[in-house]
Amino acid sequence: GTSAGSMLHLGGRVAFCFFGERNWAAHEKDKKASMIQYASPITGLFTQVQRVGPTSMACPPNIWAGLHDAALSAVSIGGARSAAHRQHETREELLPAAAQWAASKFGDRMQQLATGGAPTPPDLLKFAHEVARRIPGTCTLVDSYGCTECGAVAMDGRQNGSKFDQVIVRLVDRPDLGFSHRDAPHARGEVVVSSPSVALGYIGNREAEAAAFIVIDSTQDMPCPKGIAPPLPDGRWYRTGDIAMVDRTRKLTLIDRATAIVSTKEHQTVRTGELEAALERMPNVLHAIVHASPDWVGAVAIISVHDEDIAGPLALGDTVDHPGHARNAAAVLPTQDLPHGLYWQVAVTNVRWTAANGMLSGELKKKRGTLLMTYKASLEELHRRCDRMILHGLPFAEFGRGGGGEGAAK
Repeated sequence: GTSAGSMLHLGGRVAFCFFGERNWAAHEKDKKASMIQYASPITGLFTQVQRVGPTSMACPPNIWAGLHDAALSAVSIGGARSAAHRQHETREELLPAAAQWAASKFGDRMQQLATGGAPTPPDLLKFAHEVARRIPGTCTLVDSYGCTECGAVAMDGRQNGSKFDQVIVRLVDRPDLGFSHRDAPHARGEVVVSSPSVALGYIGNREAEAAAFIVIDSTQDMPCPKGIAPPLPDGRWYRTGDIAMVDRTRKLTLIDRATAIVSTKEHQTVRTGELEAALERMPNVLHAIVHASPDWVGAVAIISVHDEDIAGPLALGDTVDHPGHARNAAAVLPTQDLPHGLYWQVAVTNVRWTAANGMLSGELKKKRGTLLMTYKASLEELHRRCDRMILHGLPFAEFGRGGGGEGAAK
């Protein structure tokens, strides 16, 4: 019975949405399909935030990314300079002013900010911390970790506070990927979670449900499966698919998705997510995709960059060689000598991957399957270069280590 005006005055806004078994298809198809055209309405959103004056707010990466881009544009002399001029101002140089601009959009009552909804890239997390520091008062920011299937798992890698009293986190060995609770100096493995919030399963997908959820009840002759070590206690457990480590202080640090850890033909382990994050921390790199496979000897990467020197906008799926960007990439990629290291080929595109062109989800997560299909020809050409160099002894001067030298890969 409270009027909308009163709700705004009190700083409260609540929204509910419900998808049950009967309309789940609409959620999985219609809603997600429409998200391809989704874009966060940053201006409208923060106009409302300033009016409402909330004291706490959690933002997924797409909100932080939209705010980040808006802030950079605003502080770069109102966007009056050309893109070619602005690209020489690194994000680091503009960060303080951009964070100050963004902080002013959260109102004067904000006390706590949080990330959430999806992993927040390191550059956006750094930006979020800078924003929190510039909000008047004692605003804090926490990097939250959780899953739809099990709820909140940790904040800043720890389980501080009563909300985690019934949340149990364990690491189980993944010998297929080389992770064990006996690893030194810190235990490593796949994160499994038991809590009252663990989901009952997946509607219409029993196979995925059986792989993801474990029920252990010693009183009902339901012991921990033999393949799981260390053994888990009684409870309903969810296998997150996240690989993490736990240090001596019990801080949980995510390493990568299990599905993002692959092996090359010569059994070299490649952590694609970790390497993509490293590439995306480089100046002017917007996104990166790393690919390795048991079918190929080397590993390859495609990076999406902001670079006015690349002639014209490339077509989606096309790449070019760029020795400068390739050298920069090689500096952050593992390029040790064979037989215990990796050889790389790197190609470049100046197409920005977005939700609008289908390369990112509405939450700004990379749609890996779509990217791999879109850039399939380029990735295969890069792999062929690596294999020719490694297997046939062709000189690196011809094809380049850490960079291509045969022209555009299409």
